[in-house]
Amino acid sequence: MTPFQKSRLVKMSTRLSPAVLFALVIFTARSLPAQQVDFSKEVLPILKSNCFKCHGEKKAKAKLRLHTHADALKGGKNGGAIAPGKSAESLLIKRISLGKDDDDIMPPEGGPLEPSQIEALKRWIDQGAKWAEGAAPAGTEAKPAKKVNVAELPAAVTDAITKAGGRAMRLAQDTNLVTVSFRAVAGKTGDEQLASLKGAAAVAELNLAGSKITDAGLASLSGLVNLGRLHLELTGIDGSGLTHLGKLQNLHYLNLYGTKVTDDGIKSLASLKGLKKLYLWQTEVTDAGVEELEKALPGVDVNRGLVAAQVVAVEPSAASPAKKPAPKPKPPEKAVVVIAQSTDGWSFAPASEIKGEDWLKAAFDDGKWAKGKAPLGYGEADVAKKKGKTLELRGQAILFRRKFSVEKKLIDAKKKFKLLVASDDSAVVWINGKQVDKEEANHEAKYWNRTVEIAAGLIKKDGNIVSVLINNAEGSSDVYFDLQLETATP
Repeated sequence: MTPFQKSRLVKMSTRLSPAVLFALVIFTARSLPAQQVDFSKEVLPILKSNCFKCHGEKKAKAKLRLHTHADALKGGKNGGAIAPGKSAESLLIKRISLGKDDDDIMPPEGGPLEPSQIEALKRWIDQGAKWAEGAAPAGTEAKPAKKVNVAELPAAVTDAITKAGGRAMRLAQDTNLVTVSFRAVAGKTGDEQLASLKGAAAVAELNLAGSKITDAGLASLSGLVNLGRLHLELTGIDGSGLTHLGKLQNLHYLNLYGTKVTDDGIKSLASLKGLKKLYLWQTEVTDAGVEELEKALPGVDVNRGLVAAQVVAVEPSAASPAKKPAPKPKPPEKAVVVIAQSTDGWSFAPASEIKGEDWLKAAFDDGKWAKGKAPLGYGEADVAKKKGKTLELRGQAILFRRKFSVEKKLIDAKKKFKLLVASDDSAVVWINGKQVDKEEANHEAKYWNRTVEIAAGLIKKDGNIVSVLINNAEGSSDVYFDLQLETATP
């Protein structure tokens, strides 16, 4: 409001009634434009301190980057993050405005943003989400994506994938690159189906998790020159066929979780200079094998999950002066099982019938829920084999709960705990209302699909509750759930 407007309003106020004056002030305030956001001073500092760590140049969680204007507009795997001019429809605003206890709130660490920070981001988006010239941090300017010129996936290959029950989808509208998945029909997918992909240069992502492929069948992948992500987890390969991947210089992600791969098997990966992520949970690869590979590929991130330390006894040298014999190493501490696999005590109900989050609390009354012994499910041989409970809840997500107590000496010793989950499909687990594990990918059940360490202090002596959501796709032929909780040993 200009000085002239102010003085005029003051003069008028001496002659107008309070009601008319109030209406005039509101009208005047609404007619003035909102203050323009200073991106460099008000918005960029918020993004830098709260967003760039997970959504910046070095990391793109959920395929979302926010460190440049182009990336922010592009969005990630959940769609666009911002809708210029429409803050209420922007995923960024929806996520930062969630309740502090919501699992999807952003940022996930450090607490919710201040109301003033959220308001600044809203105003910025409503005003067009403009990015100040030169505002991006030094060295974080967006690099133009390398355009891959490749012919469309041949119709014969697409037909073969579809006939086998697989799925082929374009990575984006402006590219012929595709992602191919046989995950939904893994049990019916083998080397014959894999052979249909020979020379298919358009394949950039391939999911063969849980399939019946062999090491010999991997020869069909040698010509997939643009393959960047490959899922081979939960297959029966031993790694002898990984030599066929030697020419795939665009391969940056490889998942070998739950396979029989050994040190000899991963030696052939040393030629994959573009490899960045390698998953080796529950394989036969040793520390020495990983160390050798990391020397050949200094930039690779090898994830082995929880690996138990091995104690090696060393015999004293004959040339060494006589010394008192070293005390024998203590045997590894035996884990104390709190909740054993395949036991009674579980309550369950269809997720569609339970509203809100009260079911995560120990005080929740699940007296009307059905009861049973794990493993719980249908369509899986292990349910009957282990004398578990067969469910009738087909093609829908299911909730499971169980109360438990812990020995006082374990609590006093501030023991950490280890959670083991076997599930089909993916599982989300809470302990005492706190989410401790969340999966995004579906898979077949295996002992164990997931092994997660639980921090000391979360579990108490009495009144504990473990809550689990098992996802199950509509029309699914099976579902499975089992769980074990034990102390984490050194």
